[in-house]
Amino acid sequence: MNGKYTRILATSAGILLIVYLLYQTVLTSLSSIKTETAIAYTAEETISAEGYIIRDETIITSDDAKGGVLNYEIADGNRVAKGGKVAGVYKSERDVEIKAQIAELDNQISNLSVVCNMDMSNVTDLSRIDNQIKTGLIDLLDIVDGGDYSSLSAAADEYLTLLNKRLVAIGAETNFSARLATLQSRKAELEAQLGTAIDITSESAGYFVSSIDGYENVLGTDSVKTLTKEQLESIKPEETKAENVIGKTVDSVDWYIATVLSFEDSLKFTEGQALRIRVPLQTATELPVTVEKINRDAASSETVIVFKCGYMNGELSLIRTQPLTIIVSSSEGLYVPNDARRIVDNQMGVFVKTGNAVKFKPIEVIYNGTGFVICKKDGELRLYDEVIVKGNDLYDGKIVN
Repeated sequence: MNGKYTRILATSAGILLIVYLLYQTVLTSLSSIKTETAIAYTAEETISAEGYIIRDETIITSDDAKGGVLNYEIADGNRVAKGGKVAGVYKSERDVEIKAQIAELDNQISNLSVVCNMDMSNVTDLSRIDNQIKTGLIDLLDIVDGGDYSSLSAAADEYLTLLNKRLVAIGAETNFSARLATLQSRKAELEAQLGTAIDITSESAGYFVSSIDGYENVLGTDSVKTLTKEQLESIKPEETKAENVIGKTVDSVDWYIATVLSFEDSLKFTEGQALRIRVPLQTATELPVTVEKINRDAASSETVIVFKCGYMNGELSLIRTQPLTIIVSSSEGLYVPNDARRIVDNQMGVFVKTGNAVKFKPIEVIYNGTGFVICKKDGELRLYDEVIVKGNDLYDGKIVN
């Protein structure tokens, strides 16, 4: 009998153990949760299109350029005043080389003059110069990374000047005055060798461009209010004799980007609307623009949209047609998966794990995506909160693992 009772007790204990383990498993599954961190997120609605650049431009010509060597005095995209010098015509290549050497010497002389004329009585905080050096180095790296090599020389000169300032500030032995005198003497020698140049000036104020593409007189800014798809697609460059062409000026601060969109996409825009256009350029990736004109054709399923822009640089001054990404709208906030959303007391929100406790936080949805929403980031939900995306029987104050 004792053996029988022992077997019964052992069986009962085994059953109780199994029941207990099942209970713990169920309890754990009910109390366990899965979380995701609330992160900052930007959702954009965009339209891809091909843009045509419209500018008022004046071609600069000079017959004097035929008989000599042309040397530009201004970089593409830089401002030039009416009557301002844009180039010089020299008799030989040697004169152009001398002119370039003099310009380089002028930069060195200017930078060294700043260092030589430093007032040491005002140098009380060496850390300020050190911070300027760090900033200058970062600026140099940004220029290289961005491909804006036209600005590299000036930034390098400025950085070198800061390094020289530090040498003076710490009292290191330097011979800047002697170096300055040598540079000034060399400049005087070169100036004596330089021949006389014929100056070429601009007839109008604007942004200078050293080349032309044949579209300068084809389509002006006065056409944007009535521009049609057919006109835009029929544009062809003019054949221009380039023997005496020096370049051109973009005559207005404002220029335009015209593109053809579907009628449905055109409904997303209103005249005067401010937005951004993304372009695949190195020095200008996003352009601030306004919708200048929406030209809809009742007989066509497509519409011409014209955007106005007031920003200009050397790379932009050279483009004529360009693929665009038009950013119709942009929503910035906190990313919340749809699995995390709950309705409590008729209010939408999420449960957040704070320590070992559960807390309900209301959210205001500003964008609905596929499988997620974006909510305002200045509400109760905070960046890096642990949002519960999986869990059962959730309520305020519940203790969880």
